[in-house]
Amino acid sequence: MTKHAVLALALLCEVYASPLALQNNAAPGERSDIDQVALRKKIENYLNGLFMLEGTFVQVIVRKGQSTSPITGKFYMQRPNPDRSNDAKTNDSDNKSHGQLNGVFISINLPNQKILVRNGIVQMTDVARHKTSNYRASSVPFIKLFSENRVELMRMLKSVHCDSSSNQAYVTLDMGRNSEVVLLFTLYPNKNVKTFSGWSIKDSHGTITSIAFLEGSIVANSNAPIPPELLSFRE
Repeated sequence: MTKHAVLALALLCEVYASPLALQNNAAPGERSDIDQVALRKKIENYLNGLFMLEGTFVQVIVRKGQSTSPITGKFYMQRPNPDRSNDAKTNDSDNKSHGQLNGVFISINLPNQKILVRNGIVQMTDVARHKTSNYRASSVPFIKLFSENRVELMRMLKSVHCDSSSNQAYVTLDMGRNSEVVLLFTLYPNKNVKTFSGWSIKDSHGTITSIAFLEGSIVANSNAPIPPELLSFRE
């Protein structure tokens, strides 16, 4: 296992363990309520300015206390760019022809599963079984968060925590139906947001799926078109 993978797995442990422990107990590095409000606003501004993100990640699933072996995957997300929204409305066909979709596009590629989000539909493919299922984007917590025109954390917010020693911030969100999402961010020393580093989803059955991006693999806000190989969407 590479050094980057070891670092990512350590990050995953914090994603799915630390926020749960911090909900009812103060911890070293936790900031004041006033600072938490300021940090929340910085994170919202960062997310709303994030129109493209891609990277390599490591995933671990914890089910009934048992962890799966870590697997590596590829993530790609494109959201409407606010700086080009007017162009997208007036020149939508041209945008599509160059892979620039007027809407949210997400691709998550794992060895055993492929997830594709387009036009408000989530398509999940079980690679081994050659089985594909479609869902509404609004029914998948993480996808739902990034499928909205503007990310507003306050209406879903459960807690914000900043660990000053590691310059990491955790945002725990209530996604309804007994599910939670914890977003992980890396901060600069001045507490501005440096990058989105991963997330953890706890579903209604208590299963926790955690993803952490490998260090140095993240590319954000590139104007390059969506890679053609990611556009295989079954209508």
